[in-house]
Amino acid sequence: MPAFAQEVAVATPGENFRESYDESAAVSGGVVVGLRLGDTPGKLDPENVRFAMTQKTLVCVRALTRDGRYSANNEYTITSTQTAKSVRISPVTRKHRAALSGYDGRDYALKVFEAKGSDCIPDGALHFPQLGTGANADVLTIMINASSRRVTLEAPAGASDIACGAPASGARIAFDQECRVNVRGVQDENARFVIAMDDGFATEKEPVLVSLRRNR
Repeated sequence: MPAFAQEVAVATPGENFRESYDESAAVSGGVVVGLRLGDTPGKLDPENVRFAMTQKTLVCVRALTRDGRYSANNEYTITSTQTAKSVRISPVTRKHRAALSGYDGRDYALKVFEAKGSDCIPDGALHFPQLGTGANADVLTIMINASSRRVTLEAPAGASDIACGAPASGARIAFDQECRVNVRGVQDENARFVIAMDDGFATEKEPVLVSLRRNR
Protein backbone atom coordinates (compact mmCIF):
# COMPACT_ATOMS: atom_id res chain seq x y z
CA MET A 1 0.00 0.00 0.00
CA PRO A 2 1.44 3.43 -0.91
CA ALA A 3 2.48 5.49 2.11
CA PHE A 4 0.01 8.25 1.33
CA ALA A 5 -2.90 5.80 1.13
CA GLN A 6 -2.52 5.12 4.83
CA GLU A 7 -4.50 6.99 7.46
CA VAL A 8 -3.06 10.39 8.28
CA ALA A 9 -3.31 12.90 11.07
CA VAL A 10 -4.20 16.50 10.26
CA ALA A 11 -2.46 19.69 11.37
CA THR A 12 -4.57 22.86 11.44
CA PRO A 13 -3.49 26.45 12.16
CA GLY A 14 -4.98 29.06 14.46
CA GLU A 15 -6.99 32.05 13.32
CA ASN A 16 -4.00 34.36 12.95
CA PHE A 17 -2.49 32.84 9.79
CA ARG A 18 0.76 34.50 8.71
CA GLU A 19 1.84 34.22 5.07
CA SER A 20 2.98 36.50 2.27
CA TYR A 21 3.67 36.37 -1.44
CA ASP A 22 5.50 39.27 -3.05
CA GLU A 23 7.12 39.11 -6.48
CA SER A 24 9.31 42.12 -5.73
CA ALA A 25 10.42 41.45 -2.14
CA ALA A 26 12.36 38.23 -1.69
CA VAL A 27 12.75 36.71 1.76
CA SER A 28 15.77 34.71 2.86
CA GLY A 29 15.65 32.01 5.51
CA GLY A 30 17.74 30.96 8.49
CA VAL A 31 20.54 28.45 7.99
CA VAL A 32 18.25 25.39 7.92
CA VAL A 33 15.37 26.36 5.65
CA GLY A 34 13.71 22.98 5.11
CA LEU A 35 14.01 19.20 5.47
CA ARG A 36 12.52 16.47 3.32
CA LEU A 37 12.59 12.67 3.21
CA GLY A 38 12.20 11.39 -0.34
CA ASP A 39 11.73 13.19 -3.63
CA THR A 40 8.95 15.57 -4.67
CA PRO A 41 8.63 15.16 -8.45
CA GLY A 42 6.51 17.54 -10.50
CA LYS A 43 4.61 20.56 -9.30
CA LEU A 44 3.79 21.23 -5.68
CA ASP A 45 0.35 20.00 -4.56
CA PRO A 46 -0.74 22.30 -1.70
CA GLU A 47 -3.49 19.82 -0.81
CA ASN A 48 -1.00 17.02 -0.14
CA VAL A 49 1.88 18.43 1.91
CA ARG A 50 2.76 16.05 4.73
CA PHE A 51 5.42 15.60 7.35
CA ALA A 52 6.66 12.78 9.57
CA MET A 53 4.35 11.67 12.36
CA THR A 54 4.92 13.05 15.84
CA GLN A 55 3.26 12.60 19.22
CA LYS A 56 3.49 16.35 19.75
CA THR A 57 0.18 18.20 19.57
CA LEU A 58 1.63 21.61 18.71
CA VAL A 59 4.25 22.21 16.02
CA CYS A 60 5.76 25.24 14.34
CA VAL A 61 5.60 25.30 10.55
CA ARG A 62 7.71 27.57 8.38
CA ALA A 63 7.59 27.51 4.59
CA LEU A 64 9.62 29.29 1.93
CA THR A 65 9.94 29.05 -1.83
CA ARG A 66 13.49 29.02 -3.14
CA ASP A 67 13.02 32.36 -4.92
CA GLY A 68 12.02 33.92 -1.58
CA ARG A 69 8.69 35.23 -2.84
CA TYR A 70 6.46 33.10 -0.63
CA SER A 71 6.87 32.75 3.11
CA ALA A 72 4.70 31.49 5.96
CA ASN A 73 5.27 31.06 9.69
CA ASN A 74 2.51 29.52 11.81
CA GLU A 75 1.70 27.20 14.69
CA TYR A 76 -0.37 24.11 13.88
CA THR A 77 -2.32 21.83 16.19
CA ILE A 78 -2.26 18.13 15.29
CA THR A 79 -5.36 15.98 15.47
CA SER A 80 -3.82 12.55 15.89
CA THR A 81 -5.04 9.06 15.09
CA GLN A 82 -3.66 5.82 16.48
CA THR A 83 -2.70 4.42 13.08
CA ALA A 84 -1.43 7.59 11.40
CA LYS A 85 1.97 7.41 9.74
CA SER A 86 2.13 11.03 8.64
CA VAL A 87 0.57 14.44 9.23
CA ARG A 88 -1.12 16.48 6.49
CA ILE A 89 -1.01 20.26 6.71
CA SER A 90 -4.46 21.74 6.18
CA PRO A 91 -4.31 24.33 4.88
CA VAL A 92 -0.80 25.01 3.60
CA THR A 93 -1.98 28.42 2.39
CA ARG A 94 -5.14 30.47 2.68
CA LYS A 95 -4.47 33.07 -0.01
CA HIS A 96 -1.82 31.84 -2.44
CA ARG A 97 -2.78 28.34 -3.60
CA ALA A 98 -2.55 29.25 -7.29
CA ALA A 99 0.92 30.74 -6.92
CA LEU A 100 2.26 27.79 -4.91
CA SER A 101 0.80 25.27 -7.36
CA GLY A 102 3.06 26.71 -10.04
CA TYR A 103 6.25 25.86 -8.16
CA ASP A 104 8.32 22.74 -8.63
CA GLY A 105 8.03 20.59 -5.53
CA ARG A 106 11.80 20.79 -5.04
CA ASP A 107 11.63 24.58 -4.77
CA TYR A 108 9.34 24.50 -1.71
CA ALA A 109 11.09 24.28 1.65
CA LEU A 110 9.16 23.12 4.71
CA LYS A 111 10.54 23.38 8.23
CA VAL A 112 8.42 21.71 10.94
CA PHE A 113 9.66 21.57 14.51
CA GLU A 114 8.34 21.07 18.01
CA ALA A 115 7.02 24.08 19.85
CA LYS A 116 8.62 24.84 23.20
CA GLY A 117 5.71 25.88 25.36
CA SER A 118 4.07 28.60 23.32
CA ASP A 119 7.27 29.65 21.52
CA CYS A 120 8.43 28.79 18.01
CA ILE A 121 12.20 28.68 18.52
CA PRO A 122 14.00 26.21 16.22
CA ASP A 123 17.31 26.17 18.13
CA GLY A 124 17.68 22.75 19.73
CA ALA A 125 14.17 21.70 18.70
CA LEU A 126 13.30 18.34 17.17
CA HIS A 127 12.46 18.70 13.47
CA PHE A 128 9.98 16.59 11.49
CA PRO A 129 10.86 16.35 7.77
CA GLN A 130 8.41 16.77 4.93
CA LEU A 131 7.58 13.44 3.31
CA GLY A 132 8.13 13.30 -0.43
CA THR A 133 5.73 11.55 -2.77
CA GLY A 134 8.37 10.05 -5.06
CA ALA A 135 11.38 7.77 -4.91
CA ASN A 136 14.38 7.77 -2.54
CA ALA A 137 12.30 7.57 0.65
CA ASP A 138 15.48 7.02 2.69
CA VAL A 139 17.25 10.13 1.38
CA LEU A 140 17.09 13.18 3.62
CA THR A 141 17.46 16.54 1.86
CA ILE A 142 18.41 19.56 3.96
CA MET A 143 17.84 22.94 2.32
CA ILE A 144 20.38 25.49 3.52
CA ASN A 145 20.86 29.24 3.34
CA ALA A 146 24.66 29.26 3.29
CA SER A 147 25.17 32.78 1.92
CA SER A 148 27.44 31.41 -0.83
CA ARG A 149 29.73 29.59 1.62
CA ARG A 150 31.06 26.09 1.00
CA VAL A 151 28.92 23.51 2.82
CA THR A 152 29.73 20.09 4.26
CA LEU A 153 27.54 17.85 6.39
CA GLU A 154 28.41 15.83 9.48
CA ALA A 155 25.98 12.92 9.79
CA PRO A 156 25.39 10.23 12.45
CA ALA A 157 26.71 6.66 12.23
CA GLY A 158 25.00 4.63 9.53
CA ALA A 159 24.46 7.52 7.14
CA SER A 160 25.86 7.19 3.63
CA ASP A 161 26.13 8.89 0.23
CA ILE A 162 26.46 12.44 1.58
CA ALA A 163 26.49 15.10 -1.13
CA CYS A 164 26.17 18.88 -0.78
CA GLY A 165 25.89 21.42 -3.57
CA ALA A 166 23.91 24.22 -5.13
CA PRO A 167 20.56 23.61 -6.83
CA ALA A 168 21.04 23.07 -10.54
CA SER A 169 19.26 26.21 -11.71
CA GLY A 170 16.87 28.98 -10.73
CA ALA A 171 16.91 31.63 -8.03
CA ARG A 172 18.94 30.87 -4.91
CA ILE A 173 17.58 33.36 -2.42
CA ALA A 174 15.79 31.55 0.40
CA PHE A 175 18.27 28.69 0.12
CA ASP A 176 21.36 28.29 -2.03
CA GLN A 177 22.66 24.85 -1.00
CA GLU A 178 21.24 21.38 -0.48
CA CYS A 179 22.75 18.41 1.32
CA ARG A 180 21.42 14.93 0.55
CA VAL A 181 22.20 11.92 2.73
CA ASN A 182 20.91 8.35 2.80
CA VAL A 183 19.65 7.63 6.33
CA ARG A 184 18.54 4.02 5.86
CA GLY A 185 21.34 2.76 8.12
CA VAL A 186 20.91 5.38 10.87
CA GLN A 187 19.69 3.69 14.06
CA ASP A 188 18.84 6.84 16.02
CA GLU A 189 15.17 7.77 15.91
CA ASN A 190 16.20 11.36 16.61
CA ALA A 191 19.38 11.96 14.61
CA ARG A 192 21.76 14.90 14.94
CA PHE A 193 23.27 16.45 11.83
CA VAL A 194 25.75 19.32 11.74
CA ILE A 195 25.99 21.72 8.81
CA ALA A 196 29.43 23.29 8.41
CA MET A 197 29.74 26.48 6.32
CA ASP A 198 33.20 27.72 5.33
CA ASP A 199 33.84 31.14 3.78
CA GLY A 200 37.60 30.57 3.51
CA PHE A 201 38.36 32.39 6.77
CA ALA A 202 36.19 30.68 9.37
CA THR A 203 33.77 27.78 9.65
CA GLU A 204 30.32 28.19 11.18
CA LYS A 205 28.50 25.07 12.37
CA GLU A 206 24.75 24.69 12.70
CA PRO A 207 23.32 21.54 14.34
CA VAL A 208 19.85 20.21 13.58
CA LEU A 209 18.00 17.37 15.30
CA VAL A 210 15.78 15.38 12.92
CA SER A 211 13.11 12.78 13.64
CA LEU A 212 13.66 9.69 11.47
CA ARG A 213 10.83 7.59 12.95
CA ARG A 214 9.37 6.99 9.48
CA ASN A 215 12.43 4.90 8.68
CA ARG A 216 12.02 2.43 11.55
